[in-house]
Amino acid sequence: MQDQQLTLINSTYAPQQAREVLCSLLNDKIKFLNHQILSTFERFGSDTSHLERRLEEIKAERDQLTRQLKALDNEEYLLEIDCRINIKVTTPEMA
Repeated sequence: MQDQQLTLINSTYAPQQAREVLCSLLNDKIKFLNHQILSTFERFGSDTSHLERRLEEIKAERDQLTRQLKALDNEEYLLEIDCRINIKVTTPEMA
């Protein structure tokens, strides 16, 4: 596999729509991390503190974004969202 770039979002939204789209993505990531934490702990009894820290970071980012976008609800703004995912193939030695 070669390095790749995917366009996840490239559109313009009203504040409420932007909040729905972005919170949906963040909520899916939160669900994924919760599953990873539970699975890692149950299967291996491993330390999941790094996953738990990342989970809290994402929740805080989601909450801050929600507050900021709610403040724009009664205004006539549009938000241009451009979200790309960069995938780079590496080996454990390169990481």
